[in-house]
Formats: sequence, structure tokens, C-alpha cells
Amino acid sequence: MNTVRDNFSSSKLFTCITSGSYGEGLEMRGSDLDIMQVNKSIKVNADKQPDFDPSITYLSMDTDDVKPGFTQLRLEYSRKSVYFGML
Repeated sequence: MNTVRDNFSSSKLFTCITSGSYGEGLEMRGSDLDIMQVNKSIKVNADKQPDFDPSITYLSMDTDDVKPGFTQLRLEYSRKSVYFGML
């Protein structure tokens, strides 16, 4: 049921993913509904640079000097500054 809702909620710009306990199929009393939206026009690169597309925002990962399980994201290219609150 969650997968069907996610597929109907997704578009060319965003992918919807039902997450959390409800997304795993656990319906516990008092549990909330967690839905993530993944923006398809933002790419995060861990190691290699992909083919460049000027309509996509590119971020790179920096894992030096951060706690395990965390990363810092560095903006490499963006045509639109509204994603990150810049003017």
C-alpha cells in the first residue's frame, strides 16, 4: 500500500518515500507518518564526477573530520540558489 501511494505521489521532479515504522509496515498506536521527498535535480557525488548537466545541482561529500555516519556536503554547482537559501 505504501509503495502504491509513493508511486502516485512521485513526479518528474520528486520521488516520495514512506519511511519510519509505518513505512516498514509496523502500525503502532501513536506512530506518525514519515514521508521523504527526494529532489531529482540534485546529485550528490561521493567519489567520481558524473557527466555534467547544467540543469542539475551537484554536491560533493566530504567525510574528513566528521563524526562516523555523518558527512559534509559541498556545493559544486547550482544554477538555482533558492535550494540553499542564498540570494
